[in-house]
Amino acid sequence: MKLSEAEMAGLQALHQSETIAADRLPDRNETDLWGDPVPGRRVWMGLVRKGLVLIPEEDPIDLGGGEMFTCTAFLELTEEGRRVARGC
Repeated sequence: MKLSEAEMAGLQALHQSETIAADRLPDRNETDLWGDPVPGRRVWMGLVRKGLVLIPEEDPIDLGGGEMFTCTAFLELTEEGRRVARGC
């Protein structure tokens, strides 16, 4: 499977950290303080379409009184995503 530099960076980052909050994804590709690529939302959605990453959706929890709580979704590597990340 052919991946872009940003896609490979995303897989490696998720493989190393194991947790990336879906609500913290930048809208566009960026670079961090060390000049390393930080994939934007479009890259992550591409990895989801390729079956390498999951973004599980949680149902909101009713706290009573009409107040709802939604858990933060975290990106997860699929088995195929782990295999590809190890080869990056």
